[in-house]
Amino acid sequence: MSQRIILPSTSDDRVFNNSDGYEYTIGPKQSLPNEASSQPTPSRLYSESLMFRKQEVSLSAVTFLFGEMIAHIHNTSKTASECEVKLNDYGFVIGSKLLELLNLRASVPSNTYLRSSNFLSSSTPTNTSANAMHSGSNTTASRTVSGVSDIYYNQENSAESLTTLISSMRSRDLTILDILQFIHGTVWSYLFGHVSDDLVKSSERENEYMIVDNLPLLTQFIPNGVSCDFFVCGIIQGFLNNAEFPCSVTPHLMPLKGFDQRVIYLIQFDKHVLEREGLRSE
Repeated sequence: MSQRIILPSTSDDRVFNNSDGYEYTIGPKQSLPNEASSQPTPSRLYSESLMFRKQEVSLSAVTFLFGEMIAHIHNTSKTASECEVKLNDYGFVIGSKLLELLNLRASVPSNTYLRSSNFLSSSTPTNTSANAMHSGSNTTASRTVSGVSDIYYNQENSAESLTTLISSMRSRDLTILDILQFIHGTVWSYLFGHVSDDLVKSSERENEYMIVDNLPLLTQFIPNGVSCDFFVCGIIQGFLNNAEFPCSVTPHLMPLKGFDQRVIYLIQFDKHVLEREGLRSE
């Protein structure tokens, strides 16, 4: 006669069943009726729509994270110029990724913006789980399987709609003025919630343009924080370089009455950008 070792944790069949009470082998546990048959939800990180969604972030949270980044770079830098270069590099990575994203969003009319991804439609899974709360386990399992199949069906529709959007994307900006106006309006609104205060062309040099921000969002709580504005300079430079407008960007503190932290971002385009601009205008 064979002997089988029975572990204390498996001696009671109730361990494998869902219950709302106390299980002496595993301690108190609270479970939902549809917990056993529920399917894992796909991560929203990869299923969020690329279309515009208004997401406002707390200003205190943003400034706190920015301050921690400044402190880390300051502690790992030996000179002020090294700190500025690191800040510029951080912003450059962000700016280089904004070109395709914002160009795609600008190609879609405002009345057709998708509020959520079709791949992870909130209506089908939510309704399924809500109905499952009021039904038995068999009904729950069948509805969950149906919900999963609907998700993959919506994924195919999402791919088709995305292909349609890509084929109808707006043309890239090919002139200096057009790309700077895009930064002045669309990019600045995406980053800071408003357009920049002014866009000015230098009267002394042909390759110099200026973007004016009367109240910098990130450095408004940092006294004499013009060096910290190299982060925004990196965003501008990364965006323009990725758009094939290589340049250098530097911040300059130019206070006015009522705007003590007014910053001018000076953009200096490379020589061949002006040569290309001249050929285009001929």
